[in-house]
Amino acid sequence: MKIISGILKAAAGFACRIILAVIVSDVILNPQNPYWQPTTPELAKWFALCLFGAVILSFILNKVKKGYIAVCMVCFVFIVIFQAICISEFSVKYSGAAWDMNVVYSAANYYVENHQPGREFYDYFLLFPNNSALYNILIFVLSAMKAVGVENSFLALNILNTVLIDISVLLCCKTAGIIAGKPAMSFACILCMFLCPFSFYSVIAYTDTFSMPFLARAAYFYAKGWKSDGRARYIYIISAAALSALGGTVKVTVLIVTLAFAISRLIFGIKHKDIAGMSVFALAVRAAVFLPVKSAAENSPFLPEYDYNYSIPYTHWVMMGLNGLGGYCDEDYQNITLKYPDKSSRQRANIQQIKYRIGEKGFAGMIQHVMDKRSFIFTDGTLGSMYNLDRGPLKVSPLHKYVIYCGDEYRPLGRFSAGTMLTVLFLCFVCALFAPFEKDGLRLMGVMCLAGITVFLLLWEARGRYVLNFLPIFAMCAAIGQSRIFNAVSMIKKDV
Repeated sequence: MKIISGILKAAAGFACRIILAVIVSDVILNPQNPYWQPTTPELAKWFALCLFGAVILSFILNKVKKGYIAVCMVCFVFIVIFQAICISEFSVKYSGAAWDMNVVYSAANYYVENHQPGREFYDYFLLFPNNSALYNILIFVLSAMKAVGVENSFLALNILNTVLIDISVLLCCKTAGIIAGKPAMSFACILCMFLCPFSFYSVIAYTDTFSMPFLARAAYFYAKGWKSDGRARYIYIISAAALSALGGTVKVTVLIVTLAFAISRLIFGIKHKDIAGMSVFALAVRAAVFLPVKSAAENSPFLPEYDYNYSIPYTHWVMMGLNGLGGYCDEDYQNITLKYPDKSSRQRANIQQIKYRIGEKGFAGMIQHVMDKRSFIFTDGTLGSMYNLDRGPLKVSPLHKYVIYCGDEYRPLGRFSAGTMLTVLFLCFVCALFAPFEKDGLRLMGVMCLAGITVFLLLWEARGRYVLNFLPIFAMCAAIGQSRIFNAVSMIKKDV
């Protein structure tokens, strides 16, 4: 059993390393961002600068041996300040703008004001039941705002959204501390301060940010459960699996964290039946919570009667993922999927188009498509927030030219955010490099989450925003990676 465990560890670690390594190389050597079109030399230069800064910071934090809580508090204050500036200057409309949040927010607001569903929104939720959970949440949130006399619901929603992001940042840092110690906790907090999406997405409340604390809290509880014994272990793992399931109803990718835990737990505990059994236990709890909650959200009394034969099939997003760089394509939606009247006929049309596109690209074309798609997802270090900030802004701020793609002065922010993201990805690769050799599987669980979301998006419609809810996991793994670099250099110095 020890040999089997060793083989599985090596295989899982190798897969995660390859995925993270090719992302870094694809972004630098094959940058794909149709909005600001970075070049390889500028990406390489900013990656080198940001990585150098991260290494220096790592050595300072690991040498000082004190003040870690103070560092986290200062960073957290700066994060809140940056978010407050974003709310003041870059807030967007949650109604009247051409995106899904417009429909979800407007539908929830209509129900709160009129105490019945708006018929003009029926078709949307029948087609896209995946947004039903967010719709139900917004009804409760907007009802609570109305009950206490809140007049500016946009502002209140942004503040709530900011709190959810900040909770996720806090959990990310605490989880890094559990796994790799206080220096990693402080490093994660500093990293979150420099990661632009944590600030800019404070004014873009959607499934990505609403699902983020579920994922971050689940990862935190899994880490606590792994380190605990007896009854506490079961309490933490039940809580983590339940949170993963609840978050999965808001955004299905949150379910990946429980799958990553189950696989890593199985690999590291294969020679211990009680430990390996926790994998099955976690997956069972996730299913037991996810399926009924998902059904309840879709069959909510706030919605029209759900029709499973009318909704958009999952094959639609797979089909769109094969078009161009793999992002959203309205022509696919309007001219192929909506052309047919029911789910089964749409599914057949989608599958036919999927086969055609794969055949048209051929083997070499599919390899190039995967490379381009990986780069498209991660080249933009702001994870698409710059695009969304330009969709229905409440006001045009003098700062807009620095933070939207079409702004005259966007390039410096684009370079810095891309360099920061590349540094995070590289440090995650370092984490994956050592993960199979650690005493527990928590590091492997983290990088398997990142590998999982990457593989999912390579098969799905993709864009930078779709990895936003995993950003705390990226920051956590990067913080663990920097600690391994410091430990490796220290060991080399001792040997010399």
